[in-house]
Amino acid sequence: PRLDDDLLRQGREEIGEADARGILKQPPAMVHDGLLGEEGSSMILDLFQEGLSDSKPREFRNLLALDESMSELVNVLQLSIGQLGFGSLSKTHGLLHETGLAPEHAPDPSEHEASYWLGTLAQKKIMILLCLGPVRGTLELQPYDEEAEAYEVPTIPGSFIILRADAMWHRHCAHSKAHILSCFLVGHEGRKTGSNWVPPCAKSLEQWTVERMRYLKESQAKSQEKLDLPAGWITAMNHMFHTAQRVAVRS
Repeated sequence: PRLDDDLLRQGREEIGEADARGILKQPPAMVHDGLLGEEGSSMILDLFQEGLSDSKPREFRNLLALDESMSELVNVLQLSIGQLGFGSLSKTHGLLHETGLAPEHAPDPSEHEASYWLGTLAQKKIMILLCLGPVRGTLELQPYDEEAEAYEVPTIPGSFIILRADAMWHRHCAHSKAHILSCFLVGHEGRKTGSNWVPPCAKSLEQWTVERMRYLKESQAKSQEKLDLPAGWITAMNHMFHTAQRVAVRS
């Protein structure tokens, strides 16, 4: 899709408004590696998802129009997605990244945040970036293979970048504040045949989730308090952890 210069400018104005209102939020530390790195995703704004960046869905008309341009690109990509070995893939919400220095201490995720991010990062296959500027930065791509060398791509304002998010680290940096709008194409199929395979960028989040489930299971056994947890967590906790002795009765 061809982007209008006025749309980019108006989108940047909306970002300035969001920044001034403090709407962009620092993501959990263990999510950085699955996005654009600690510097590249120092602050984020999810354009739709409630509870991740703000209590209400955003209504920035020009940023939503830019997100729609990524949807148009996704429609084109879907025509040849099978050649990459994928089945049907779904587009996630548009996510705005601010490149810069974030506060020193990134927060831990809530249980609902952890569930959302682990589900997204574990299933991401393709990432689409729309570089908004106002300055040019550098996107560093490095395959998960430790011996592979990194490759740098300039993030020119107004340009799109498409990458295999299931196969490499992707980190962004810039000399001053810059913004990128992104989305993932997610799905269960891919080049990794193991059904339980989790990409390296999501390993720390997976480990945190398991330990959090263990802690909550033990706490629940003591207090019997009803917990507000994501769908599936209670089942997973009961399957993985047992706090009472089980006795088999045979007749």
